[in-house]
Amino acid sequence: MAYWIMATIIIVGIGIVLLCTTVRIQCMYKREEKNDIFEVTIVMWRFIRIKKKIPMLAVSENEPALVAEVDGKKEKKTKLISIDDAIQRIEEIHKLVLRITGMRKIARRFLKHLQIVKFEWKSEVGTGDAATAGVAAGAAWSIKGVVLGMLSTFLTLKCPPVIHVWPNFQRPCLNMYLNCMVSFKIGHAIKTLVSLGVHWKKSKPKIEESDANV
Repeated sequence: MAYWIMATIIIVGIGIVLLCTTVRIQCMYKREEKNDIFEVTIVMWRFIRIKKKIPMLAVSENEPALVAEVDGKKEKKTKLISIDDAIQRIEEIHKLVLRITGMRKIARRFLKHLQIVKFEWKSEVGTGDAATAGVAAGAAWSIKGVVLGMLSTFLTLKCPPVIHVWPNFQRPCLNMYLNCMVSFKIGHAIKTLVSLGVHWKKSKPKIEESDANV
């Protein structure tokens, strides 16, 4: 009997620790000329670190398609995404949007628990002309201000953001470095997933009924 009590206490203790554990997700996007790098790093308990490089999309010059870079074990490969595939994915996304429309309240509650603990956004903008380069840099400042305002509205900003825009008066360019780290507790994520799962099951019959009417 004592063993069962000890096991129950240990399991409950582990569960409480997991629910209170903070997870940090860092997203880094870097663009230099035509080279794009996007990396996602997940950190938990400081010593658990998962790092993943996300393939980037580019427009194919030979045919109307998108080129996705896929990292293999030994070499990089390119995968063509045709227009039909893109249309099919858009239709799937449309159905998905219909199902998640009612999830906005749930998502907003979770977003308020997301804390931005690091935010860096540096850009270099150039048009090849001194006058228009200054205008482009001003527009970049405005866009960044709007984005930062939206982030501070839906998320909790816990750090002073580092934002810079450098106009390049010599040549046309659009280089960027974006580094954002957010943190949240696993307990809030589990609660949100359960709420989303319940809403997802309830919304499925409505979507099937609307598709049948079409």
